[in-house]
Amino acid sequence: MSSLETTTLWESTLAPRPVDDAARPREALRMALARIQARATELAAEIAATREAEESKVADILHLDDLWITADIIAGPSFGLTPPEAFVLASALLVHDLAMGLATVHGSTDGLKAEKTWLEAVVGMLVQKLGRAPTQAELESPPTEIEHDALAATLRTLHGKQSERLTLAPYVDKNGREHHLIEQTDLRHAYGSTIGRVAHSHFWLATSLGEHFHDTIAAEPGMPAEWTVDAFKVACLLRVADVARIDFGRAPHFWRAARRPAGARREHWVLQEKLREPYVAGGRLIYLADSPFTVEEAPAFWLGMDTLAAVDRELRQVDTLLAETGRPRLAARGVAGVEDPGRLSDFLPVEGWTPVDTRVHVTDIPSLVERLGAARLDESDASMPLRELIQNAACAVRTRRMLEEWESDWGTITVRMGEDHEGHWLEVEDTGTGMPSEVLAAPLLDPASSYWSSLLLRRDPPGLLAKGFRRGGGTGLGPFAVFLWGQRARITTRASETQRKETSVLELYTGGATRPILRPAGEGEALTEAGTRVRVWLRSPPDAPDGIFYRRGHDRIWTLDELCAWLCPTLDVHLDVEDAHGKRTRVVPASDWTTIDGYELLGRTWSPLPEPFERLWPREIPEMAKNLRPLMSSSGDVVGRACIHPTYAGVVAVGGLRSCSLRGISGVLLGRPGATRSAAALPVVERRELSRWASEQAALVKALVQDPAELVLCAQIVRACGGSVGDLPVAEGAAGWMSEQAIAAWKDVPDEVLLVREQGGRGAPWRGRIALESSVLCVRMHLPAMLDARDPRYWPEEEPSGEPWRAVMRTLAGAVFEALARAWGVPLDAVMRATAPSRETRIIGHVDGSPVESFVDVVRRP
Repeated sequence: MSSLETTTLWESTLAPRPVDDAARPREALRMALARIQARATELAAEIAATREAEESKVADILHLDDLWITADIIAGPSFGLTPPEAFVLASALLVHDLAMGLATVHGSTDGLKAEKTWLEAVVGMLVQKLGRAPTQAELESPPTEIEHDALAATLRTLHGKQSERLTLAPYVDKNGREHHLIEQTDLRHAYGSTIGRVAHSHFWLATSLGEHFHDTIAAEPGMPAEWTVDAFKVACLLRVADVARIDFGRAPHFWRAARRPAGARREHWVLQEKLREPYVAGGRLIYLADSPFTVEEAPAFWLGMDTLAAVDRELRQVDTLLAETGRPRLAARGVAGVEDPGRLSDFLPVEGWTPVDTRVHVTDIPSLVERLGAARLDESDASMPLRELIQNAACAVRTRRMLEEWESDWGTITVRMGEDHEGHWLEVEDTGTGMPSEVLAAPLLDPASSYWSSLLLRRDPPGLLAKGFRRGGGTGLGPFAVFLWGQRARITTRASETQRKETSVLELYTGGATRPILRPAGEGEALTEAGTRVRVWLRSPPDAPDGIFYRRGHDRIWTLDELCAWLCPTLDVHLDVEDAHGKRTRVVPASDWTTIDGYELLGRTWSPLPEPFERLWPREIPEMAKNLRPLMSSSGDVVGRACIHPTYAGVVAVGGLRSCSLRGISGVLLGRPGATRSAAALPVVERRELSRWASEQAALVKALVQDPAELVLCAQIVRACGGSVGDLPVAEGAAGWMSEQAIAAWKDVPDEVLLVREQGGRGAPWRGRIALESSVLCVRMHLPAMLDARDPRYWPEEEPSGEPWRAVMRTLAGAVFEALARAWGVPLDAVMRATAPSRETRIIGHVDGSPVESFVDVVRRP
C-alpha cells in the first residue's frame, strides 16, 4: 500500500468507503490519479535514461508520497479538501516534480546551457561577482559554483513552462506513440490547466495567488454539487508542503551531484541527514534532529535556523491569506523555535558550543542610517545621498531603455530643489521602470538589498542582463541614504506597465515616532509618466554652514548645477536641473563625455567652481585639453579620456558617477566597483590599451611639463601603466638627468652601477649639494599610487609571478635595467640574475669634499 493511502487527507477524500453515495466518481478520480502516476513514472524513467550521470533512479524525480504526507501533516484534519481538490493536489505534486525533471531533458546539462535563461543567470551572477560585464570567455567558462547555481536557476524557470504544458499538451514516447499525462479527456479539460498552474504557482509570490486563482471550479457532471475545486486553497497547501519538505534528494540527480558535500555545500547535507519528519504540536511544526550539531557542524545548524525561519515565514503568510479570505486554517501555522537560536537548540541540539545570534536586528532603519552618518556632513559626505539617488535613477532608466528598446540616449533624470511649509527639499525624478509596490517595500525588510542585483531583476525583466545591463556601484543603503540629509523622505513611483492611477507613495521618517507608510498616490501626486520621484526634506538650508552645498575653505558654495555636473562626469542618461521657477537646464547630456571639448571635460572632472578654475590654471587647461586621448576597449567602446599630468587629479567613474580620484592622470577613466569600501573603484581599461595610451602620453607630456623633476613623475606613471617612457628622464646621475635612451648610449658605462633608491616626491633634500660619483644613478624604485589615497592597493595590478624583480620592472628602475642591458650588450635576464636583491653601503658622492655613504643596489655587468 502506498504510504499516501494511510494519511488522513487520503482517507477523507479519495479512499474507498463502506457506504458511499459518490463511490463511482470517487473511484474514477482515484483510478485517474493512478493512471497519471503510472504515466509520470514512465516519463520519469525516460528522463532518468537521458541523464549524463552514472546512476539515476525514478525516485530521484517523483516524490508524491513524501509531499502528500507533508501536506497532510501541515493541513491537519480540519483543513478539508473535496475529492476533486485532493485529485488536483496530488496531480499537481506529481507535475511539480516531473516538470523539474523534464526541464533537464533538453540534452541534459548541455541542453540547459543552450537555454536563454542559462545565459541570463550566468550574466547576472558574473556581473554581481565581477562588478562589470563579463567577457565572452568568462561566459563560456564560468566558475564552477556559478555554473551550478545558474543550472538551478534555469531549472526553476523551465519548470514553470513545463508545468503548464505537461497537463494539456501531448507527449511522444520512445516508440513514437502520442500520450497525454491525463488520459481522460473530461478530467483533462476540467482540471488540466488548473493542475499545471497550481504546480507552477510555487514560484509565484504568495500575495499574487489571489490574482491567478479567484474562481471556484464547479463540480463535473456525475459528481456531488459540493465537489468544487478552490484552486487558491490547493495552491496554498502545495507551496507550504513543498517548502516544508526539507529534502535535497528531490533535486534532479545531476543537480544533486553538483551539490556534493564539499566546501560551503557540506552544511546542506549535514542538515538534511539529521532532520526527522516534522510533526505538529500547538499549531507549530516541530523539527527534531537525530544527533547533536558539533562545533564543526555549527554552519549546518545556522543553515537550519535560516531554512526553518523561511518555512515559518511561508506558513505564517499562507495562513494569513487563508484566514483573510475566509478559508479553512492550517494546522501548522509556524515553526517552533525559530525565534531564538537558544530555543531552537531544544529541537536541534548542539554539542560543545552554545548558539548565540550575533546578527544585527534593526527595527528603526532610518535612525540607524542617521547615526551611521555624521551629524554634520563634510564636503565629501555631502554628495553621497545625491549620488545614491542618481545612481538608482540611472539604473531604472537603463532598465526601461533596454526592455522597451529605446535609443541609447533615451531617458532623463531631473534634480530639483524647492521649499514648502516643511522646509527646504531636494527631489530626484527619473523616467525609468518605476517599482511595483512589493519591490518598493522591500528595502524596509532589508536595507542592504538592491533591486537591481536581486533575483527579482532576473525574474521580472527577462533577457535584461543578457542584453548587457549592469548596475553601478551604490552604497547599499538604498533610499535610506537620504536620511543623512534630512528627517523625512517620500518615494513616489509608477511601474512602466501600469496606469497613472496605480502610482504608489512610500512615506519614510526618521526616529520611532512615525513608521513608514505605503499608500496609493493622491490625485495631485500621480505620475503622468512611469518612473520614480524621491523627495527629501533637508535639516538645514542648502547654503547654510551645515547645508549640503557648503564648502569649507572656499569663497562660495556649490550650486545644484555645479554639484550635479561634478558628480556625474560620464552619466549615460540625460541629467537636468530644474529651478524653483520650473526652468530646466541640461547639465549633463547622456554620454556626452566622449565628444565634448576637452576643456569642458576637465572642468567637469576637477571642480564645480568655474571662477577659481579659470583664475588658477589659465595656461595648463588648454594645453592639457590638447593632450587628452581616448582609451578604447577591445570591443571598440570608449573607456576613458585622459592625459598624464604630475599635479592635477582625474577621476574614476562607476555607473556614470565619480567614485574616486586619480593621481598623475587627469581626465576620466571608467571603472567598476572595488572589492572594499577603501578600494572605491578600479578602472576597466585593458592592460594593452593602457600601455599604448601611456606610450602616447610620454611623447606628448613634454609640451605640457618642463620641470625635470615633474617629468620624472610623469615617467613613473607611464612606466607603471606599461608604456614606453621614450626620452623622458628616468634617473639622475653625475651629469644630470638621464633618459632611458641616454643610459643605453652611455659611453664608458661602468661594470657596476650603483642605484640609490629615491622615495621623495620631488627629489631628495641633498640633491643640489652633492656631487654624485660617475657610477651612481638616483632612481625611483617604487610604484606610484595612482588611485585615491584611501585605496591601499596599487593599480594597475600585476599578474602573480614568482620572479623577485617582476614588480620592480614596472618602476623607473626597470627602465634603467633595460637601458643598462642595451649599454652592456647583454640580455636583460642576465642583468637581473647578476643583480642580487640585496643592498650594500657604498660612497655615492661628496659634499664639500666629504664622502657621503648610502644604501645602494649594485647592478653588475654579467
